[in-house]
Amino acid sequence: MFIDSSNPLGRTQMSTYIEQREIKEGSPVWFWSNAQLASYCQNSQNHWQAKTDKDRIMALLFFHQTDVAAEISFLETHSEHLRQGHMSDLFSHFALEQKKEIWVDVHEKNKEALDFYGQQGFKIVGQRKSYYRDGGTGLLMSYSV
Repeated sequence: MFIDSSNPLGRTQMSTYIEQREIKEGSPVWFWSNAQLASYCQNSQNHWQAKTDKDRIMALLFFHQTDVAAEISFLETHSEHLRQGHMSDLFSHFALEQKKEIWVDVHEKNKEALDFYGQQGFKIVGQRKSYYRDGGTGLLMSYSV
């Protein structure tokens, strides 16, 4: 089942997910804190979609729309559901709904994300030097729908 930020039940599930989410000490710089996720969800310009199993979120995709593209801000798979295909399912669902190009910015050291986006058909189209707070380069990736 897929839910999104326009669904009242989905918003309740998201609040619960954020409250129960645990960030491990020493997580990479590209991980978002619970406060960042909560703040992102409160901004009406931002959207999210999730894949659920009844009442638990398994995979999340956060994005916002620009004039020319849907820009993915953050992806996350619940630790109990890693490497089970849930994020690929969610991305496919998301991509089918888009009428514009899809963009994402990935930390150059985030090999897992680079591999995932490459498998989905994204291409690296540019870079932002010193984009991340650790001085890391952001690789701009694009997916044509």
